[in-house]
Amino acid sequence: MKGTLIFAVALAVAYALPTENQEKNDPERSGYRNHKLLSMTPTTKQQLKALEQVENDIEGSDFWIDPLLHHQAVFRISPDKFNDVMGILKNSGGHPNVLHEDVQEMMDTPEMQTQSRAAATQYIVDNSQYHSYATIQNYLNTFKSNYPSLVPDVGVAPHKTHDNRDVSYITLSTNGVSSTKQAIFIECGIHAREWISPAVCLYFIDRLLATYNSDSTATALLNQFDWVIIPEANPDGYEYTRSSTSNRLWRKNRRRFTTGNCNGYYGVDLNRNFDAMWGTTGVSSSCTSDTYPGTGAFSEPESRNIRDKVNEIKDRLSAFISIHSYSQMILTPYGFDSSKPSNTGHITAVSNAARDKLYNVHNKYFTVGTPGELLYHASGGSYDWSMVGAGVSFAVTYELRPAGSDWATGFRLPANQILPSGEEMWESISHIALNH
Repeated sequence: MKGTLIFAVALAVAYALPTENQEKNDPERSGYRNHKLLSMTPTTKQQLKALEQVENDIEGSDFWIDPLLHHQAVFRISPDKFNDVMGILKNSGGHPNVLHEDVQEMMDTPEMQTQSRAAATQYIVDNSQYHSYATIQNYLNTFKSNYPSLVPDVGVAPHKTHDNRDVSYITLSTNGVSSTKQAIFIECGIHAREWISPAVCLYFIDRLLATYNSDSTATALLNQFDWVIIPEANPDGYEYTRSSTSNRLWRKNRRRFTTGNCNGYYGVDLNRNFDAMWGTTGVSSSCTSDTYPGTGAFSEPESRNIRDKVNEIKDRLSAFISIHSYSQMILTPYGFDSSKPSNTGHITAVSNAARDKLYNVHNKYFTVGTPGELLYHASGGSYDWSMVGAGVSFAVTYELRPAGSDWATGFRLPANQILPSGEEMWESISHIALNH
């Protein structure tokens, strides 16, 4: 997202430097004003290649739904690149459509906070709204205080973020910190703008603890497994999206580059930063791009935090779950190319059944398949690394509500969808845990 460089001018000095929160690829000054939201359905490989060129090479492009043959792509384009993009796409024989003339107008429309149906009274988390990172951390501490026999550890991962934040995690176990049971790891919020992800993570933790003594599923989940959960893996980016409607669509972390061609730009796509065929496909070499993978595998503290927490328990880790939005999908490995793990039949069968469990709650249909089958190949993803790097035998990525066609809601899912999303994900994750 390359916007206008904003200068901090003092005492009428004729030269200036970017301030910490006003840099080259941020929309800080004008937000997404006059950015166009486009769509196009590629029907030929030439049209698909043109869309991929826009995604990987055009500064100011931000794909909400990535290009796939015979499927609609939805993407934001900055005004200074609009004519270039239209030329590329039309020269390929494509027919791009303008869905919205001014994305900032969409962002300035207050996010719906429609009254949610109340969750069970024994739950701790307020599911009627999205919460600040500080509130998320407070909830984790409250879980530990209220359920000391089930929460042996609420801690911080070893690497502070670029904005000097701690990344908090929670461990759930009936056997304390010395447990040797099989474990399941859940990572949420790695992409900043996907607010529903940490919200669903909090719901899952809350329900697991609150119903352990009253619900047979919760009892089985905790009696059979330990759980290590990072509810918000990218707190810098998350808080940045909360700071202004002009920043609401930020995806990456908040690394600031200070050398070379990237000087003054911000952000690495954390889900391209893992050591799983890093930097080979589905990435951009431009640090202005939303899919910039960093300077090397695990260059970022946030991805190193996930790596290090997984490695602490990898000898007993049986499943890794990554939660994203949006498109209503369950993605099976691998994402980096067309290869599949030897147990792909089992992973797919369990995922299909988990999809059915989810559908039975609120009739939301999720599609199951590899990223290459449903979206596009992308290297450096966390769930791929969990298998090829940490040796986990079962890994999936969820893309939560809404459906891919619902671009008007997209990453700005109304808060009244938190509770139903949590309810359907409870059934789906529970099935994966008890059958993987």
